[in-house]
Amino acid sequence: MKIITVLSFMILMVSGFSTYAQTISIHSVGTLRQTSFDNGYTLDGDHMAGSRAKLYNPENFSDTAQYKKNITIYSAYYTAGSLEQITQINGIDIFFFGSFYGETGFILFTQAEIDSLYAWSLRGGKLIIAEQRGQSGYPMENLGQKWGYAITWQSTSNILPVEKAKDNRIFNGPFGVVEHASMGGSAQGYLSGTSTNTSVLATNSSGKSTLIIDCITRDLIIADVDAYTDLGGLTNGDEILNEQDRFWANTIAFMDSLEDAPPLFNTTGPACILIIFTAISGFSTGIYLKVPIHRQLFRKQMVITGLSLKTISDVQILPIYSSSGHH
Repeated sequence: MKIITVLSFMILMVSGFSTYAQTISIHSVGTLRQTSFDNGYTLDGDHMAGSRAKLYNPENFSDTAQYKKNITIYSAYYTAGSLEQITQINGIDIFFFGSFYGETGFILFTQAEIDSLYAWSLRGGKLIIAEQRGQSGYPMENLGQKWGYAITWQSTSNILPVEKAKDNRIFNGPFGVVEHASMGGSAQGYLSGTSTNTSVLATNSSGKSTLIIDCITRDLIIADVDAYTDLGGLTNGDEILNEQDRFWANTIAFMDSLEDAPPLFNTTGPACILIIFTAISGFSTGIYLKVPIHRQLFRKQMVITGLSLKTISDVQILPIYSSSGHH
């Protein structure tokens, strides 16, 4: 068997492109965790009805769809302490953590729950953290202290990909190109106080970070959940109709494309690396896989050591995510 055929097969296996539909299992904290006040900013909430419908639409996610994987969504974890067992639950591909806050009707997350979710992420779990910050004094960043970020309120903010992230699957993915994504409502802002082990994917018009990757946990952190809700401009139906819809669907495809094994971290060089497979056996440019450095891929067909790539020349490596947080 020729080496290019072997590599192509492995790309299919790792990147999620296959001849039959696999399933992406997404878990989230259900909206019953917050039954009143300003609620519904999670996958089974009213503000994400269109977001959820797009994931269930077989024209978007299925064996015959734009992205050839099915989606299942499991919303639960309503009660205090219910997330503490997350490390013992198998089969979760992505965890979506939406926005929960308020004076009444909100069951606060315990520190043990937050610690358990962080431990699950360190073991290879992949989170989309989508909280928000308003002008009120209510605690809104439930995960901020543990993950090392804060959200600073700003009346109007947005999501513009940084130059080196424009070919990232979020902004140039299976559902199309995204040049700009919006936030929504009155609780907009930007990410501040982030740890140095992060990578900036997007900023607002003022140059403040609005979308980052935590390079230790591989979690995606956004400054406003409404980038994924109707308040940010997602359409209510199940079709992909506008740029905000593409941003949401591409985000799920991006998270799915991250490798499944627990990450390794190296403080001496880029912690996050983007690999672009270019024109291998007829595949078009734009199949992406983010990996930490010093990880062996494709059963030792590819070895990344520092910034050097020892493999077939058809694979290009771009160290666009740095451990220092610069881009």
